Amino acid sequence: MFGFKMLGFKKIKARARSMFSVPFSPLSPDKIYYRQTQRMLKNIDLDSASLPLLKIARNISISSPSIYGYLQLMEGEIYGEKGFILDLDTPNEKLNTKIEGLYNEWGNNCDIKGEYDFRDFERFVLLHYLRDGECFVHIQNTDDGLKLQIIPPENIDYNYNDTNIKKGVEFDENHQVIAYYALNDEKDKRKRERIPKKDLIHIKKVFSSSSVRGISHLAPVIFKVMQSDKYLESVLTQAQIASKLSLIASPKDESEGYVGSMGDLGEDKPLEPKNIEIEDGRIIAMNENYKIEPLNIAHNPNIGAFMINIDRAIAKSLGISYASYTGDLSSVNFSSSRMGIVQERRLFKRIQKLIIRKFHTPIYKRFIEHITLEGKISASEYLSAVKDFSFKTQGWEYVDPQKEIQAQELQIKLGLKTIKEALADKGIELKAQARDIKEGNDILEEELKRIKNIFSPHPDMNMKNNNEE
Repeated sequence: MFGFKMLGFKKIKARARSMFSVPFSPLSPDKIYYRQTQRMLKNIDLDSASLPLLKIARNISISSPSIYGYLQLMEGEIYGEKGFILDLDTPNEKLNTKIEGLYNEWGNNCDIKGEYDFRDFERFVLLHYLRDGECFVHIQNTDDGLKLQIIPPENIDYNYNDTNIKKGVEFDENHQVIAYYALNDEKDKRKRERIPKKDLIHIKKVFSSSSVRGISHLAPVIFKVMQSDKYLESVLTQAQIASKLSLIASPKDESEGYVGSMGDLGEDKPLEPKNIEIEDGRIIAMNENYKIEPLNIAHNPNIGAFMINIDRAIAKSLGISYASYTGDLSSVNFSSSRMGIVQERRLFKRIQKLIIRKFHTPIYKRFIEHITLEGKISASEYLSAVKDFSFKTQGWEYVDPQKEIQAQELQIKLGLKTIKEALADKGIELKAQARDIKEGNDILEEELKRIKNIFSPHPDMNMKNNNEE
């Protein structure tokens, strides 16, 4: 049966609302959020807006495919396949190998709960920093060694304020941070743990130098993402209604179908709209008091242009290209693609250096202190280890390999760029590269000697041949 339902006008809106209501409303940005965000952003105290913005940012990071894709993109571009790799460059090669091995071994068991390794901590730090606007890592000396713990931003008590305490952060008389107050009991929100600053890493995104707490990187795009989602939802609902409703039967007489007082009767008689189903091969005689009209829902022809403009604004605010944000490469040419990639990589490098400076370096120095106290390295080795180290980040593939390599070669010849800078662009450390080349050459040399000895005549064989002659 091919059913065409003819409904009265008064029921269309109610029927559409019941048929096409969003089933997962907790995951869909709500109008309440929209109004709440407007009020928050009008408030000059951004610290008061930090927690509500965090909740909304988490909401859209789940409900919006594009925002989820952005977070995945950033993780891949910042860390690559292997994360940041410790590279020691002390004169003592054995010490370098020893400490790098100890550090990697510790990284596999650094979580105080035993659930995650150091690569997971890298991912959590970036996720909290981008999505929530700040991240907290608690460094603890335990009987089992140095351990790490991620503290979600909402667990640093936003509601704790006192004379020298604001939003769970304690300051001294010079307004220097000296401690943080963490909620460590989910059942009793009044129980707080005071964590000294030296034991807690706090990385935050701020829009003001006076801000105490971080603001989500997604804050500037929240309105646009909600606007985009709501628009798509309305267009989809419109299309669904148009596909299910083909005809409308409406009364010729305007009084028919009216719900209320009926003429001289003086009583309310609600009249329900009539539903008529039409089947193939069947003729139905309609009441002459009704007129049949097709349901013509006009579709917005500019939806594509509207969505492109919205997505471009969001991508620009997030610091990435439109193609990277949407995955749409249909209108990308080589020149525009290269320009977008160059701009993106500047942002990626800034975030890489920020994470190394604020997260990796403090943890590495605490690790070196810990193994020194355990007697695994000497005091002199400690001084070398905290001085000559770096973290290698991933490099990126060439956009146009031949031209870029030729350009780098010319820059090096003209003195505009050093070999070290060229290697750094690819995530390679100069001394490590030279060491690897030397090791490779030594191996090749030994192999060539071995092959030469195999195919060269034995000295005794040469003497025997001479005697026979």
